[in-house]
Amino acid sequence: VPSPLLKLRLVRLLTEVASHCQDAIRTGRILPYLVALLSDPLPSVRAEAVAQVAQLLAMVSTLQPTDLRLMPDYVIPALSRVASDPDEMVRCALAARIGELAQSAQRLLEVAHWMRTVSLSVSLSLAAGGEGAESLPHPKSFDTDLSALQQQVSRVVLQLLTDLGSSSAVKRHFLSGVSALCIFMMRQNVNDSLLPLLITFLNDRDPALRCSFFVS
Repeated sequence: VPSPLLKLRLVRLLTEVASHCQDAIRTGRILPYLVALLSDPLPSVRAEAVAQVAQLLAMVSTLQPTDLRLMPDYVIPALSRVASDPDEMVRCALAARIGELAQSAQRLLEVAHWMRTVSLSVSLSLAAGGEGAESLPHPKSFDTDLSALQQQVSRVVLQLLTDLGSSSAVKRHFLSGVSALCIFMMRQNVNDSLLPLLITFLNDRDPALRCSFFVS
């Protein structure tokens, strides 16, 4: 697409089309294209791709068996690369939506665990009299996987807020969605890792950032 403006419109149109599609199409066809756009040469397209990935994932309520680790193995590693994007506009886009993306990750983790539980129950019922049940794999607990997911997101946040390229604009955008992130991280992780980062905002030279801290 030769025109950057036209490309942006097409990206937004793609997400609108996704709202009328099944989840299998959203995760299998549309999401890979949006993730690929996170590496587009144009910063405006990369920033828009971040926004559209967040919007698309908010629509997804079911997963295919091959997508049970969609967030930890595919989406979050891609977002980790965005956190060190050389353009401030792109980092601001991620900072504003990291809370929304984290909540989508938790919701999809719940879906994945529900699917694993159902699959294991079916396998156990098919094992006549319980024979062969001991050989079935035991999935990780939800709390274990959630803790690993929280650590992944924490690393993205740390990269976003402490890298040399981090700016007061990125931090202000981050504060706009910090409430959703705190809900995802839960109290202990907020106290241990997120709150110490947020307090450093009070030492920033930008008065707008210090005001944003108290507003958020």
